[in-house]
Amino acid sequence: MDPELDPEMETWPDLIGDLLPRCTFPPAGSALACAVSGGPDSMALLVLASATGCVVTAYHVDHGLRPESTAEAAVVAEAADLFGAAFVDHYSATRDWEEREFRKAITDWELERYMEII
Repeated sequence: MDPELDPEMETWPDLIGDLLPRCTFPPAGSALACAVSGGPDSMALLVLASATGCVVTAYHVDHGLRPESTAEAAVVAEAADLFGAAFVDHYSATRDWEEREFRKAITDWELERYMEII
């Protein structure tokens, strides 16, 4: 985010500097996995972890239960990028996705032949 677009962002370095001494993180350079939902607590964890110099990976689970869950994943991805963290999105409805992809890739003829042999 650009501080010109968000005037509050200018206070972030001061806030991070005030909070970091109260936190316990591994030494700088350590790999650190953070579960990030997109809510304020986990986003604060991402920001603080990134400020420590750890090699941070933000893991997000998109459960697909609410329409806005995909947008939340995008917010976490943007925040991870902004603070220099890697981002991994786990889509928990993977079986649904796999079936949709299967149905796109397999022709009716192939499916009929498969059903004949099982």
